[in-house]
Amino acid sequence: MDPGRGGGRGKGRGRGRGRGRGRGRGATAGRIAHKVIAKEYVAYFMHDHNPPANSTFTYGKRLYQEWVVDQYSKVEGQRLRWVRLNQTTLRANQYKRMVDAMQQDGANNINFGRMVVLLATFVGSPRHMNQLYQDSMALVRKFGKPDLFITMTCNPNWPEILHELRPGEEANDYLDLTSRVFNMKLTALLKNLLQNGVLGTAVADIHVVEWQKRGLRTVTF
Repeated sequence: MDPGRGGGRGKGRGRGRGRGRGRGRGATAGRIAHKVIAKEYVAYFMHDHNPPANSTFTYGKRLYQEWVVDQYSKVEGQRLRWVRLNQTTLRANQYKRMVDAMQQDGANNINFGRMVVLLATFVGSPRHMNQLYQDSMALVRKFGKPDLFITMTCNPNWPEILHELRPGEEANDYLDLTSRVFNMKLTALLKNLLQNGVLGTAVADIHVVEWQKRGLRTVTF
């Protein structure tokens, strides 16, 4: 889950980086981008291109999946490095958890090292998971226990997926394809449940998107 990350980051980053990095980070109105971040660079190679001869990189199957995992670790490492180098900007000195830990018994014998605070905006961090849990419990306190338990799992035999596969290929070979189709199906499901009210009027919803061991995404409401 990635709730609300888009709206909170637009203005703050636009003013500080617009003039100094506009030419290198984006392409707008005829301006060509000469620099891209690691995530954009990896996404370019993960997408299929025309003619197919230019996309031989995606024929690696298991080796290609291993490359995807390595690139994810690289992108995640860059995000963590930014957080570590911008602790002053993030006002990490206002957090008191480390101070509380040092006041516990036996804390004098522990080498804490340098404190690096991961904010709640960093997806997967303890603060992020705790924030999601607190939001869920707040909905339960206000609206009561949930009435429905719904699960949807990505189906590798969906026509939208099979149509894009070439002879000899499997859905598990293209994680980006299955993820994009799953997101479209999830968007349609949310619209039917929350806006169209196919199962009744929805006053609140909580859903979690996870990966199964066989590599397919699943969502639970």
